[in-house]
Amino acid sequence: MVDFVQDVSERIPDAIAQSYTRQLGTIFLIVMLVVAGVAGVQYSMTASELNEDARANLQAAAEREAIQVEQWEQERKRLTSVVARDTGVNSVKTERSNHALTQHMESMPDDVSGLYLLNLESGTVAGSTKSDAVGTTLFPNGEVPVSENAELSDTETVHRTHVYTKDGRGYVAFVKRLPSVTPRAVVLVSEASALGSLMSGDVDDSFTQLVTDDGTIVYGTGGGAPGRTYPAAESESFSTLTNSESGVVEQGAISGFTSNTHLVGHAKLDNGEAILLHAEKSSVLSLSRRVGIDMAILIVLALAGLLGLGVLLHFNTVKPLRGLAASVSELRNGNLDVDLATDRRDEFGDVLIGVAHLRDDLQDQRDDAESYSEVMVQAADGDLTVRLDADSDSADMRTIATAYNEMMDEVEQTVQRTRAFSADVSDLVTRLAERADEVNEASQEVSSAIQQISDGASQQSDNLASVSDEVNDLSASIEEISSSANELVMLAERAKDEGHEGERAAENALGGIDDIREETERTVQEVHKLDEQLGEIGEIVDVITEIAEQTDILALNANIEAARAGEAGEGFAVVSNEVKQLAQETKSSAADISALIEEIETQRDEVVGSIERMREEVDDGADSVDEALQSLGGIVERVEDTAVSAKEIDNATADQADSSQEVLSMTDEIAGISEETTAEAQTVSAAAEQQTAAVGDVTNELSTLKDDIARLETSLARFEVSGEAQNVGNSQSQSTDGDLSVGSSPTKADD
Repeated sequence: MVDFVQDVSERIPDAIAQSYTRQLGTIFLIVMLVVAGVAGVQYSMTASELNEDARANLQAAAEREAIQVEQWEQERKRLTSVVARDTGVNSVKTERSNHALTQHMESMPDDVSGLYLLNLESGTVAGSTKSDAVGTTLFPNGEVPVSENAELSDTETVHRTHVYTKDGRGYVAFVKRLPSVTPRAVVLVSEASALGSLMSGDVDDSFTQLVTDDGTIVYGTGGGAPGRTYPAAESESFSTLTNSESGVVEQGAISGFTSNTHLVGHAKLDNGEAILLHAEKSSVLSLSRRVGIDMAILIVLALAGLLGLGVLLHFNTVKPLRGLAASVSELRNGNLDVDLATDRRDEFGDVLIGVAHLRDDLQDQRDDAESYSEVMVQAADGDLTVRLDADSDSADMRTIATAYNEMMDEVEQTVQRTRAFSADVSDLVTRLAERADEVNEASQEVSSAIQQISDGASQQSDNLASVSDEVNDLSASIEEISSSANELVMLAERAKDEGHEGERAAENALGGIDDIREETERTVQEVHKLDEQLGEIGEIVDVITEIAEQTDILALNANIEAARAGEAGEGFAVVSNEVKQLAQETKSSAADISALIEEIETQRDEVVGSIERMREEVDDGADSVDEALQSLGGIVERVEDTAVSAKEIDNATADQADSSQEVLSMTDEIAGISEETTAEAQTVSAAAEQQTAAVGDVTNELSTLKDDIARLETSLARFEVSGEAQNVGNSQSQSTDGDLSVGSSPTKADD
């Protein structure tokens, strides 16, 4: 993520990257574009979903109206059929017919205005719920207003008329022919407004029409009178409106019918007619338009808020940052008098206060640095007593002053120690020169004494060589004895191990014999259990045999009874014969089982006898193994005693061999020492001569060292040190008097 941000930062043009205002404006512009783009996509998706929902709602409303109209029509047809089935309605007596119609009228819905008995030949009313209607013409022109294809002679069908007008009101009639010599029909008249109430959907700014498949308007709530041709019947979309089950079709403006583009929701009825629900497209899709307007308002408000935020950030952040950048630039140029006063109490005010504190710290450090520079110049001139003032307002300068003062303390003490050390070295050089002569004389005496020691060591080496030969012979004899004793110990150990293995094998065999004895006893117990179970099986076989004999007797009796019964007992006789045969077979099987049990008992006795004999042989084998185990134990004990004795002999011979080897080694070592003594005496003699020559060289070097010390004291004299440090140097100088170790004083100086 960090790499991505860095890569984007590198791609930003310099004109934008060098200005916070341009960066902020660019960010706001990008945010505006992103918000507008997201809002556009979201509006497109939302508007599409809302439009689809609006079309679906329009289609659902048309389907609901179609269902309501169809249910209304079916219910009126059913009521007409109910009235037609009443024989009193078709009475030749007008009073009786009127009475029957009046009774049915009481249970009719409110939209039914009347029930009539119509003479189809004359077109006059023969009976009615309205007494003054008898003898009058029911329909205009005296003809039933049904379609040309309607068969009024069909007594099984209820026909619906077209909507007709009478006395300024619209009606719909349902007609059913009665089975009579005189062509009569029952007519149920309903107000057309009831049909219109079913077609007034819940869609705003809409109207509905019920249209036949040939384009004739049956009834409508607007845009065309009943009986006329549907204005859009000639359009390309009309076939879709009347032939498909349901849907939504867009219909352009039609002169004299609709002035704007409409969406038509259509649903087909079972009789082929169709409900056409018309609604202006702008009204149906108004929700998506309102959503778009609201979203645009929100985007404008958001952009205005972002613009206001940008202006606020410019005046509240960008301009103060520019002023702060100018102040920091002045500080970098060395101008510490820059004005950083502020009355802001937010984070930016805290930054200004922090920069002001930084400026004050820089001023203090500058003042301290000037004073420190003067002190360091004096120290460079040789005054090691000057120190820096550690009482500073800057923590960093206090740290520098403290560290510098501690360093100068060490330098001053080092100078004093060096002075004391040079004095000590000068004294030591003088004494060393005096003693060098003494060492030269002593070296000559040592060389003479060492020559005498070398001669005596050579003679001692010859004597030790002869002793070493005798000890070698003794050591060889002892090693032969030790080797023989070692072989005896190994044989004894091997015999002991084999004896232990024999004991373990005997114990394992004895354990196996005990397992065999226990298994044999368990086998005998199992055989006895088998004997008991065989006895139980024998008892069961006896019971089975007895049952079989009784069954045989019963079968015989049943056969006798069947013979007495004659033909009626033939079936029973067959069954009794089968039972008798089964009983005989059972008794035969029981006898076979008894014989088998006797044979098993005979074999069992033989097995028990064999097991008893095997157990006796196992007991005898166990006694023999036990005796062998005891004998092996005694043998092992005697072998162990032999091994111990052999081990003691081996140890003794080994000790003698080691002692002889030690004697031989000591003899060789003494001889070697004698030889080394002779060689070292010669070496020491030569070294003594070299030492005499080296002492002369040391005397010359000491003279040179004394001259160098004089020059060092001259160089140290230019440094000025405090009295305390001088005392420290004197005390160290006095402590070194009489000490002949040249390296002691420099070590203290290093401390």
